[in-house]
Amino acid sequence: MSDDPIRPTGPAAPEPAAPAVAPAAPQDAPPSDDPVIAEPMMHFTNIPAFRDGEGRVWTDELWAYDLEAHHRHEPNLMLCCPVEPLPENPQRLSRLAFLEPEGRLWPVRRDYGWGSVLRNIPHNRRAVRQAAAQARIWRTGGAGWAIPLSYWLLGAHRAQGAFWHMNIESSTWRMLPGRRPGLRQFLEHHFHLWMHRRCLRAADWRSFTQKAYREEMLGETERSFISVASWFSEKALIPEAALEERLAARARGEGGRLRAIYPARLVAEKGVETVLAAADLLAARGAEIEIDLIGEGPLEGACRAAAAKHAEGPTRVRFLDQVPYGRPFFDLIGGYDIGLVANRQAEQPRIIFDLFSQGLAVLATRTDGVQEVVEDGRDSLLVSVDDAQAMADALAWLAADPAALIPLRRAGRAGAQSRTHEDMHRRRTEALIEELARWKAAGGA
Repeated sequence: MSDDPIRPTGPAAPEPAAPAVAPAAPQDAPPSDDPVIAEPMMHFTNIPAFRDGEGRVWTDELWAYDLEAHHRHEPNLMLCCPVEPLPENPQRLSRLAFLEPEGRLWPVRRDYGWGSVLRNIPHNRRAVRQAAAQARIWRTGGAGWAIPLSYWLLGAHRAQGAFWHMNIESSTWRMLPGRRPGLRQFLEHHFHLWMHRRCLRAADWRSFTQKAYREEMLGETERSFISVASWFSEKALIPEAALEERLAARARGEGGRLRAIYPARLVAEKGVETVLAAADLLAARGAEIEIDLIGEGPLEGACRAAAAKHAEGPTRVRFLDQVPYGRPFFDLIGGYDIGLVANRQAEQPRIIFDLFSQGLAVLATRTDGVQEVVEDGRDSLLVSVDDAQAMADALAWLAADPAALIPLRRAGRAGAQSRTHEDMHRRRTEALIEELARWKAAGGA
């Protein structure tokens, strides 16, 4: 999981002493033949964990969901991350009982501003090295403000005889293509790119969520693996028969106007303005379509204003209350024909597989990460980044002929069958086991 996920989720109601314990999404018991790595493994991340007064450990519910999946394959998993007291009114947190025994959770200090970043450097470097000494395998990522913990491990793993796995899931520090960056963004981009390359070349094994990351940050393909990111559970996948019932009803003209949903963090990088501009264009031409927006972020006000502006008329926009990721979220998106993904960055949005899992088609922007997982004209339709006119044109065409989506919806659902969260972890663990065996055979400690 990156430090910057798409998460259309709502608050989890806390109990009197601590937040409600609930997985972020349905989970299946792992098959008995699931691959398992028994060696002690330390996972380094800037995503914080929290301890309550009784020593229980909590973290973001989606991150907890992913860590539990890791733990099923890695029973001796430990975590090095910022650790803070549990807030008085915790929201969207889940408990991680497997991290509560002594020696499972190794704290670093959290960065809040540049002053704290500078003060924390000596302490965090020392704390990361101390945590690293406890494990045979290290897993690090490339995300996290201001300094990914990976950077403190450079030069250490050879001396400690550890196997270093570097996993690149997101790149929020990258400059947006085709845009003139400010000085700070320019410096951050090149600093992080330089440091990522150093870490990746030092690591024993490298995994990426898309080939574009590997090509830009590494170039070589040896000792690397492409692990496409997906979060929906096997239990969430809509049965084929249920999808066919919906498609048959749509082919008969049932269901009313075209229904589109835009589930995202409401920030500029997710293309919120593009979606809102497309809604204005659709309203101007009188297209019969409903566009629902759901998410949180600094552009929520703009989304609410668009919903008020287009509350009536052929083109209608609504801003929805958030729902927890899991069954409530999948039940919600299952009522739509198409999902909108308007990313401006090259990250590979996991939301695409969520949409495919419920039999939705996808209308997305043509970025490296999106093109890695969809096929234009087969399971999705692609438009250029920031092209509100092209997005409006595509939606107007589909609004006039919703049945045109039927083959795309079938293809998306079919492709999602082998892209579950469980599949992702299983494949990556199998690949890691193979690479560990090669490393040991070649003289790894």
